[in-house]
Amino acid sequence: MSVDAIELEVSLEKGLAGLAIRPRDNLVHDFARFLRLLAQWNQAFNLTSIRAPEEMVARHVLDSVSIVRFLRGASILDVGTGAGLPGIPLALI
Repeated sequence: MSVDAIELEVSLEKGLAGLAIRPRDNLVHDFARFLRLLAQWNQAFNLTSIRAPEEMVARHVLDSVSIVRFLRGASILDVGTGAGLPGIPLALI
């Protein structure tokens, strides 16, 4: 499963802009790396039914971080994330 890193990062940038999230330096790269790892390990452990990293952008990363504007406080609890969603994307933000 080869994913064009530039296309993945462009998709992430557009999606974050659509959510009015201004990414810190390297955030888009970190999300792309997370998605490539998730796709890799998903083959072995069936972590999510979504297989293609380009589909994971909207259905995993953007869905996860869409709640960030509603969060308050210094920490949150994410119980039973399985594939690390939404915990890892929120932690990266």
